Amino acid sequence: MLTRGAQTRGAQCLLVLSLLLWSGAARAQTKMTIATGVDPVFSAYYVAQQEGLFKKHGLDVRINTGPSGSAMVSFL
Repeated sequence: MLTRGAQTRGAQCLLVLSLLLWSGAARAQTKMTIATGVDPVFSAYYVAQQEGLFKKHGLDVRINTGPSGSAMVSFL
């Protein structure tokens, strides 16, 4: 049989855990834009988006493929 203190601590832990889970579900997704050039090194971004990894971690990502070098600044 659990003591009164152990029951209280257990209830407190359960309350904190449920609040953490609830607050994570209600959180809005963070919006971000990733600008990439035409290069295979950027393929990980496309794979992550296709597999839903960004959304899984609360990110709303838009990937823009554009020119490379100094022309990329105006593209953003």
